[in-house]
Amino acid sequence: MALVLISIAGAMMATLISRSLVQVNRPREMLAEAFLLQSVMENIVARHSALSDVDVLSQEVGGEGIRINNSFGLYTVQHNRFVWFDGFSQEIGASATNNLLKISIQNDLGEKITRLFARKL
Repeated sequence: MALVLISIAGAMMATLISRSLVQVNRPREMLAEAFLLQSVMENIVARHSALSDVDVLSQEVGGEGIRINNSFGLYTVQHNRFVWFDGFSQEIGASATNNLLKISIQNDLGEKITRLFARKL
């Protein structure tokens, strides 16, 4: 009887320990994904600095809802549109004549980064 109880307790401990060992790398993987997303946005910012043309940048980033792997990196485009804000800091509409380009990108974990790029006047 004692051997049966020890076997059951051992099986429960093995299950608990194996689950913990599998999950121990999860925070590190999440941090690596966040750094990769930040790196993609930094590449986009660097390209904007080199171009100084938000219309070309918008084309290079890609269309909304598309998963892209290009020279910027691997990301999904959430927003890639021109916007403006009313007097209450509310985002209004989208028009190519507006001076602010809103780019939001997302990684596979659902983390997002948003940046506004101004059109040079």
